Formats: sequence, C-alpha cells, structure tokens
Amino acid sequence: MIKKFVCVLKSGGDYQPKQVINLFHQCAKYLSQMDEFICYTDVPINYPGVIEKPLIGDLEGRWNMQEVTRETGHVIATGLDILFRENLNWLWKIEVQPNEVYGMHAFKASKKWANGVTLWKGDWRKIYTNYNNRIAYRKYDLEQNWTAEKLRREKAQLCYLEDKGLKIASYKVHLLTLQKGLEDVDIVIFHGQPRPHNLPNESIIGKLYKDFD
Repeated sequence: MIKKFVCVLKSGGDYQPKQVINLFHQCAKYLSQMDEFICYTDVPINYPGVIEKPLIGDLEGRWNMQEVTRETGHVIATGLDILFRENLNWLWKIEVQPNEVYGMHAFKASKKWANGVTLWKGDWRKIYTNYNNRIAYRKYDLEQNWTAEKLRREKAQLCYLEDKGLKIASYKVHLLTLQKGLEDVDIVIFHGQPRPHNLPNESIIGKLYKDFD
C-alpha cells in the first residue's frame, strides 16, 4: 500500500508555501519511507516532490484540515505547525485496523482526541463528503472536535498514537514551561501563537525549525 503524507495550505492565513516546503524537508528526513507528499491547497507550491491537489470546500482557515480525509490508503496527516525531532518511519509499521483512526491526546484537559497528527489505513472520504461542514462553525469551537464527532458517527474507533509510543509535546504547554525537554520529544506542535517560522533564529527550536527551510 502506498504510504502518503498529507497536509493542507489555505491562502489568507499565517502560513505560506515556504512552510509546506519546510515540512516536506522534515518528512524527507524523518518520514523518509513515504511514497507521496501531498498538499491540499488553493495556491501553487511549485516544489519538486510536493504533489498539489485542489481544495474543494473553501472553508475558513483550519477548518480546511478536514480535507485530508479525502485521501485514501495508508496515510499520515499533520498541520503545518509542527517540528519533527526523531526518525518516525516506525509509524508506518503500526498495525491499523480498517475501522481505526489514530490521533493524539488533546493538550486541553477538557478535550480528548485531537488530529494534530493522524494515521489511518483505508477510506474515510465520507466523513468529509457526506456532511455539511459549514454548519459546524456555529456548533463546534475547533475543527478537530467536528472531525472527531463525524468519525464517531461513522463508527470509527478513535485511537491514540501516544499509546504506541509517540512522544508529542506542545511548544506552549510543555516546552516554554519546561515540563519537558527536547530529549523527551518526537514531535513538537505549536498550535496557535507563536508560529514556528516566527521564532527568533537564536532560539534552539527556532534554529531547529529553520534548518529545514
């Protein structure tokens, strides 16, 4: 089965094609067994190795992240607000059942499953195409909560990558407060401000991120 890495870039926000290319370089080093790197986008990336596919929903901001579920097969998907720290090719070897979708623990105690890093094998296109995604703006505060709700309605088993040994840290929650050191982290997620590309060059994490530019 083809191994696909998928992300999303919607114009008008804080992220640009440069951040897609940065993530492509990260994947080339730490998820090197991928066969395809795919970006759903409404702007040209124009970079060798990046497969561009058009967004179809014209949703607001991060709500477009739902479109990654249009991709079928063996898929790992993340946002652009991420820094890989270790070789993660072992993620491709996780045994995933057709009814399972792996995500991560939410950083807020009031939340549970989150889709900052997701993994599945199979076809979950219906959770995007069979729902009116615009009405969710009024009911759900976060896109990931709406995605999780749709998966539950479709009888998906929501699983956690941390249970398989993946060490995920929030830049704001864990690293700025020194609850974790980088030696204990496989993936850093920035969720909100500061954006990883806005970190100062003299900061350790800023330099690590910009090394992939």
